[in-house]
Amino acid sequence: MKPGARVKLVTFDGGSMAPADTIPTENYWRLIGSLGTLVESDDERAHFTSSGPDARVCVEFDCDVQGLGLEAHNPVKNSLWLRVSDLRSIAVEPNKAPEPTTTSGTSAAEQPLVPDAVVAHL
Repeated sequence: MKPGARVKLVTFDGGSMAPADTIPTENYWRLIGSLGTLVESDDERAHFTSSGPDARVCVEFDCDVQGLGLEAHNPVKNSLWLRVSDLRSIAVEPNKAPEPTTTSGTSAAEQPLVPDAVVAHL
């Protein structure tokens, strides 16, 4: 995986559910399913393993990590250092929109219209 690659968080620390005693501001499992981009962050690179089973990369998420109530103290906004094993590459074809995020389809404008005849029967 190289900087600029699009990724999806599929697990966090190898699991899909937060332990029961997880502090809400550290419940990064909430980000599972979120999309992001690998970025360079040389300021902290030396502090993380760069190879092996626990190799980590810096991911800048499309969503507002701190807006979700999660701690994120990296120099790159909305970024976290994550295990490569917790990520999946997302192939983005040229001139094609990226895969929708988990919030897609939640606004009223994005919901399908219900025909008046159906509404009359409700």
